[in-house]
Order: sequence, then C-alpha cells, then structure tokens
Amino acid sequence: MSGVTIIENIDDHLDVDVQCFGEEFVEFLFDHVEGLKEQIHEHVERIEYFDKYIVSPISAHLIVSLMASLKRAIGGFSAEIMCCKTI
Repeated sequence: MSGVTIIENIDDHLDVDVQCFGEEFVEFLFDHVEGLKEQIHEHVERIEYFDKYIVSPISAHLIVSLMASLKRAIGGFSAEIMCCKTI
C-alpha cells in the first residue's frame, strides 16, 4: 500500500502527560510516517477541525495542544476548531 502508514497500538506510544500530548503526538507522527514533516512543512495554510463530541475541557485542550505543536513544527497556518452541540 503506497502512501499509507498503519500504526498499531498507538496508545502504547502516547501514554504521556496531558500537558505534553500535542508535542509527543506530532513527534510520534514525524518519527513513524516517512517523509511527513517534509511533505507538509510550510505547505499547510489552514487546518479546520470539526468534532461534535468535544464536550470536555480535556478534549479541547488535547486538540489545541496538537494544533499548537503542529504550528511550531511546520510553520505558520491558521486553525479553526469547531464543535457542534447536539440536542
């Protein structure tokens, strides 16, 4: 399968403190997905993340931490995180 990376048991690799989740996750991706950093470095203009299940502060923190770490690693981009409250 060309262009596909399968990562099994990701939870074994990301059992980290919540404060460093974003940094650890980005580092993990760059270490395990060949050429990813080079492919996206300074080529990303915007990231939009939509999740109707972001209901807890910890979930929001993990997403914000991930976006901030990506921004530091690959250069500037705009980001928007959207959630939808279900009734």
